Amino acid sequence: MKFHKFIVIPFSIGVLAFILQLVDQSLSPILSPDGNSGFAWISFQAWAVYFFAGCNMKGGLKSYLNYITGIVAAIFMILLGQFVTPMLGSFSMPFALLVGCVIFLSLERVELFNLLPPMFISAGIYFGIITYVPNANFINVAVIVALYAFFGLFLGYISILFRQWYEEKQK
Repeated sequence: MKFHKFIVIPFSIGVLAFILQLVDQSLSPILSPDGNSGFAWISFQAWAVYFFAGCNMKGGLKSYLNYITGIVAAIFMILLGQFVTPMLGSFSMPFALLVGCVIFLSLERVELFNLLPPMFISAGIYFGIITYVPNANFINVAVIVALYAFFGLFLGYISILFRQWYEEKQK
């Protein structure tokens, strides 16, 4: 494919990124926690996850399930860490991470959960937001991560759908 025809593909992805940023700028003022700077960055990570998950609906759905599992894992580890703090002090979060990793990474033996990167990514995002964004709580962080991961995976799906349609049209 000649460059003047190929450039339509990167341009279409740029348009999707443009739309995502507009959506984020519209949503961030009404999403909790108050004063956030937006969360489009979560969608850009999830968009990339869609590509390495096979660029298909099955991989996208499996990725989303593992994003949600990562959120649950992060909440579990935080709650466990808080529970054992009186007994373990500064060892409480390392202990909670050890227990949580053993439990949640054991899910890899189940076909639906054997795509671990989205689980790690969403747990990391969750830990980051709950730790560093003022007024973040368990619910609003879970909603944000789940919503923006969905946006990113959906944009990955649309990117591939458009590219397949466009390349077929060029033949």
